[in-house]
Amino acid sequence: MRVTANATRSGDWWAVEVPAIPGLFTQAKRLDQVADEVIDAAAMLGEEVEAVDVEVVEISESFTANDIRGILREVLDTRAQARNAEALSGIVVRRAISAFRAEGLTVRDVAVMLQLSPQRVSVLDREPEVSPAVPGAPVLREERLDNEQILAEVRETAKRNARRVARR
Repeated sequence: MRVTANATRSGDWWAVEVPAIPGLFTQAKRLDQVADEVIDAAAMLGEEVEAVDVEVVEISESFTANDIRGILREVLDTRAQARNAEALSGIVVRRAISAFRAEGLTVRDVAVMLQLSPQRVSVLDREPEVSPAVPGAPVLREERLDNEQILAEVRETAKRNARRVARR
């Protein structure tokens, strides 16, 4: 059976209760020990527990479950956004490499321009373009941009960057 263990901070320990198994109370020094403690305590009560989901209920009176859930939601959302941005960045970098290489630039020149190692450019140049497989990732246009479109966008960006540098 799979159970949820409610962990509440009590001094230097975590007090643990499993509502699905009446009378199952235990404690653990660290959260990563809760599952093993619950499985052992359940066995002493004649229950077989295969998996334990640990939910932190309270850290202190002023830091409750709602506070914890809000912080965890923000952390997990931010990490998901970072994974999506990284996946999208990979696609854009591959497109830029493809466009530059189609114009005859060397791997080393592309590497300097994109601030990557020549080895990384070579690897990315050989890998097929894939859409991000991260849930919630932005959906990319179905049609592939041709090299002319990419090159035009890259040239425009390069011009903007050159103007910024010239102003300094």
